[in-house]
Amino acid sequence: MIQEGYMLGLPNLGTPQMIRSRIAEIVSVQKTDQFIGRGATTP
Repeated sequence: MIQEGYMLGLPNLGTPQMIRSRIAEIVSVQKTDQFIGRGATTP
């Protein structure tokens, strides 16, 4: 589960979906799935 942006000190990213999408841009969707877990929703 990804926390809300304000909980992580990332006010510009906001929602968990936006944070997940940004992580995927940086490290790839596959590695994001491994890091966050496959149960998370994909944007």
